Amino acid sequence: MSKDNADTNPEASGPKKTEHRGIKAVLDQALQSYEKLPMLEIVFERFVRSLTSALRNLTSETVEIDVDDFQSLRFGNYLSGVQSPSSLVVFKAVEWGNVGLMTLDANCVFSFVDILLGGKKHHEQVSDQVDKERVITYIEQALIRQVIDIILTELGSAFEPISPSTFTFDRLEQNPTFAAIARQGDAIILLELKITIVGRSGKVSIVIPYNTIEPIKMLLQQVFIGDKFGNDALWEESLTTRIYNIDVPVEAVILNKPTTIFNVASLKVGHTIVMDHKHDADVTVRCSHVELFKGQIGKVEDKVAININNIILEE
Repeated sequence: MSKDNADTNPEASGPKKTEHRGIKAVLDQALQSYEKLPMLEIVFERFVRSLTSALRNLTSETVEIDVDDFQSLRFGNYLSGVQSPSSLVVFKAVEWGNVGLMTLDANCVFSFVDILLGGKKHHEQVSDQVDKERVITYIEQALIRQVIDIILTELGSAFEPISPSTFTFDRLEQNPTFAAIARQGDAIILLELKITIVGRSGKVSIVIPYNTIEPIKMLLQQVFIGDKFGNDALWEESLTTRIYNIDVPVEAVILNKPTTIFNVASLKVGHTIVMDHKHDADVTVRCSHVELFKGQIGKVEDKVAININNIILEE
């Protein structure tokens, strides 16, 4: 095969054609079918509605929010796709004991800055004008912090019916390297919103690692709020009652004394077996071979009784 043919042959293109095959393809496919979280979709729908109203109150303008993307992917794939300049906000999920990430692109940041400073309502997108080396000033950070606090507050309110949730601002980064909140291969949930305010639009991405939502994962797997995953209270009560009424043999063991088959075979009626058990020593109460209690042997009326003074299972 000639060099020219090799250059144009699709099969000769090397790793680029095989990077999504083999083990990597299996892992990516497994990620796509990670755990289904029906309640998370409801939470995010609630979040979009409440955030729209909150931003309208902040800007006194018409605000439209659309969900551009909602998927599971790996954190390294997301972070490598973050465009510069962007504002990366690391926030804490207080009750869950972990962190999340929010990204505001340049269009979003400077649109809010212009509107909050009383700029013109309509002008072309910021992405065509902003220098990639442009750094957000301290005043601009203070203004955009208002928007960040509103987003975090509304996100916490959206999770409130599921579980008490408080999201607090931790730090603002410009370099994606310093905003790493998970390992490259960790699974994350990505919610990407397109926010449009009177002709200006920008994107806000919210990244929540699966490790962060682990404390409320079972709640998010519900189909609706209060779903009991098919539990039947009447069936549980009936099963519990039947279990409690099962007859089990309980025996009191004074002492286990090893002996030989010859000695057992030599026993006759009237023979006495001497046990090395003191009269005030405890006896063991067991069910089958499971030891349950220890207590002292005594008498109640004309019946032998055992006064339990120790529960073995609790030990």
